[in-house]
Order: sequence, then C-alpha cells, then structure tokens
Amino acid sequence: MPENIIARKQAEEKLRLSEERFRTIFEEAPLGVALIDSLTGQIHEVNPKFASIAGRTREEMAHMNWMSIIHPDDVQEDLENMSEKKDGFNLDKRYVKPDGSSVWVNMTIAPVTTLDKENRYHLCMVEDITNRKQQEERWYQSEIIVSSSTGIIALMDKNYTYLAANPAYLKIVQKTYDEVIGNKAVNIFGEEFFNKVIRPRAERCMNGEEVHFHDWFDFPFSGKRYLEVNYFPHYGVNKEIRGFVVSGKDITERKRAEEELERYRAHLEERVEERTQELEKSQKQLLHSEKLASLGKLTGAISHEFNNPLHGLRNILDILSSSVPSEKEARLAEIGKAECDRMARMITGLRDFYKPSSGKTSPTCINKCLEGILTLQIKLLNEKNIQVSRNFSDKLPPVEAVEDQIKQVLLNIIQNCADSISGEGQITVTTEAQSSNVIIKIADTGCGISEDHIKDIFEPFFSTKTTIQGTGLGLSISYGIIRDHGGDIKVESELDKGTTFIITLPVKRE
Repeated sequence: MPENIIARKQAEEKLRLSEERFRTIFEEAPLGVALIDSLTGQIHEVNPKFASIAGRTREEMAHMNWMSIIHPDDVQEDLENMSEKKDGFNLDKRYVKPDGSSVWVNMTIAPVTTLDKENRYHLCMVEDITNRKQQEERWYQSEIIVSSSTGIIALMDKNYTYLAANPAYLKIVQKTYDEVIGNKAVNIFGEEFFNKVIRPRAERCMNGEEVHFHDWFDFPFSGKRYLEVNYFPHYGVNKEIRGFVVSGKDITERKRAEEELERYRAHLEERVEERTQELEKSQKQLLHSEKLASLGKLTGAISHEFNNPLHGLRNILDILSSSVPSEKEARLAEIGKAECDRMARMITGLRDFYKPSSGKTSPTCINKCLEGILTLQIKLLNEKNIQVSRNFSDKLPPVEAVEDQIKQVLLNIIQNCADSISGEGQITVTTEAQSSNVIIKIADTGCGISEDHIKDIFEPFFSTKTTIQGTGLGLSISYGIIRDHGGDIKVESELDKGTTFIITLPVKRE
C-alpha cells in the first residue's frame, strides 16, 4: 500500500511539473496562443501575446467569441476551413481591434481533444505579420509603378549582375526577363560597349556619385539610339553601396526631329533675316511715300475749307469789336464758335493721319475711324456728287489694332472708290460684328474691275490709274497692314456696276 501511495505522489508531482512547464511556455510564448471551444466558438483562454495582438485584455477575451475579433471578410473562410480541414490549417487573415484598425496575422489552427474526450477545442497560434504585409504591399505597388513606366529601369549589383529590369529596359536590349536577370551587363552589351560606356560611369556611381548623361549610343542589338541615362547608387539597409540603379528614357525620335528642325531653322533664319531686312526697308519707304501722296490729296481738298471758317471768324471779330454785343452779335459769335470747331476737327484729323506710326496696338473703334475719314473726305465727295451711306453697327466691339494704320487703309480704299466713280454715284460703308471678327464693307457704284485685273490689284505698283492719279502702292500697302493685323481683304466687282471691298479684322490679335 505505501508503494502505491508513493507512485501516485510521484505521478502527481510529474503532472504538476508538466503543467507548470506548459503554463510557462503558454504565458511566455512569442506567438499568440488561444484555446477555442470547437462547438460554440467561445474563447476559453488566451496568452498575453494573443491579447496584445488582438488589442484587448485577457479578461476581455475570456468572454468573447472568436468570430467577434475576425475581420468580416475573413469569417466565411475560417468556417469553411474548420469544417473541411479536420486536421487543422494555416493561413493569413485579419483581426479587428477595438479602435476599428486591422492587424494581419499568420494563423495556425489544430484540433485538441481532452483526456475525457468530451470537450473538443481548437488550439490557435498567431503571429503578427502586419509589417510584412505592409512591406509586401509597398513592394507590389513599386513593382506596378516600375513595370508601367515608359522609362527604362534596371538594378545591378557591384559585379554588374542584373537583379531587376522593367519591360522598357528589356525592349531596349531586346532580351527576355530570364535572359537578363542573373546575367552580367558585359554579356548583354559586349565588352567594347561595356568598357566604354557602362563601366566608367558605374564606377563613379558606386563611389557615391549620381551620374547623368545623354548621347547617341550604337547598341549591338537595336542600332543607334539617343538616350537620357541616370545612374544612382543602390544602398543597403546599413547604408552600404550594394550596386546601382539605371534609369532613363529613349528619346531617339524626338532627338531626330529636333536635329531636323534645327537644320531647317538655321537655314530659315538666314533667309528670313535677309528678307526681313529687305521688307523692312521697303515697307518704311512705301509707308512714307504713300502717306505723302495721301497728305497731298488731303491738303488740296481741305485748303478751301480752312479759309472759309478763318474768314468768317475775322468778320465776326470785326463786328463784335466795333460795338457792344447785341442779340445779333451774340448769334454771330455762336456761328464763329461752330466754324472754329469745324476747323479744329479737320486740323486734328490731318495731324493724326500724318504723325509717324507708333506701331503700338490699342482698342480701336472702327466706326469712329470711318467717321473721321469721311469727314476729311466730305468736300471732295460733295464736289464729285458722290453720296455716302452709312450702315454702322451700334454693337461693334473695339478692335485691337494700330489705329493710324487702320485709318490709312480705310482712307486709301475710300479714295479708290471715289476715283472709280465718274459723275454722280454712291459709296456705302457698312460695319458688322461676326463671331470674334469685325467686318467692314466699302461699296461703290463706280466703273468696276475686270476679272483679269482683280487678281493683281494688291500687287505692288499695279494700278489702272494714270501715274498722276496714283503710284499703285496704296492697295498693296493696305493689304500688308490688314494681314499684319491677322485679317484679310477681299474684293468683289462687276464691270460698270461697282466694287465692294470686304475687310475682316479679328477683335483680338494672336
């Protein structure tokens, strides 16, 4: 009997020591460990590590169901595994913490049966792999970016062995991924290219320098290509240089286009410079001579108009100075004022026309320009029995233009219309807005222009007039001015019926 007691005591001591060892392992294990009721899913017990991973206390977890900590998207997978895989399973899954954040774990579950075989449990062991999952996600995103890049990207170690290369790089070297990765650069490019192009720059890079270069490269496999290339040191976790990263772009087609354009540009600049100097000289001469010719006509037409208001002013002043002003004298004074105003307007118009062109654009009212030109020409038109009809749009926007140049064009065309009329006639001036343009139509009832001559009327020195009447430069200069403003002049004409000049000016100059 004493021997049986001793044996039982020894067995109990062994069991106690075994339980203590198990408890120590359970409590101190670096992995999270939990015992879960197989039938109800109730958590029976967890160790400190499991509670820490789940973000709860052990006391809180002793009253929870395992499904309450599993991410909703992962519950069904767990149920299926526990039902189908009787011997246990391993998978990555997510637990949800009280604050709503998720933690990734690698979970291993195995069934456990108690000695009485009545209570069934599952032993669950978990490892927090959140950092690993985040790193995998970053690597995955980086892989997508690198693979999607149209630029070339490759990674080589210090022995010039390829560790990575994206599709754009493989296209340049015309190799497959398996042919490049693990292979050395000298085997891909050949010794001559490797020693001349790659090695010298790579050595600088692996000494800590960033290397940038671009040039034409004659590849042994894809021919002559122009590349922008960058070498960056590749640092390990301890900041040691482990190799270098190659990045860059193949800009062959752009470079060829640039070189071709440069050749054309150099030739074109030379020709443009020559022609510009010639045209500037000619334009200055033509503008000056045309203004002088127009000024001569204006001076003859308005000289009589200057004398009349001056004579009227003199008589009024004589009357006013010889007596105390009466009602009649006051009326004469008003007449004098009107005459003075008319003289001032004509002088202003003449001054504006003759002053040198500044070449600066400003918002210009076309209706006002036309009214001013017609005022200056009214004496000449009246003497020739030419009536003027105005159809001015009251919604005409101002035009960005050099005002005195536009006035010169309008004066020249109105003078041409007047010259084409012999006897009584009419000039109709119309303005209208169309989209982003202003349209000016100047029509006469003159002799018209033949079809043979219409195509030549804007050519320099072409004229159907005598040399006394004109130089043949007015319409040519007018055409150039309008084209410089981004506009256009068209002519519609019929012999013995008249001519219409149609001027189109953009509201905004490009």
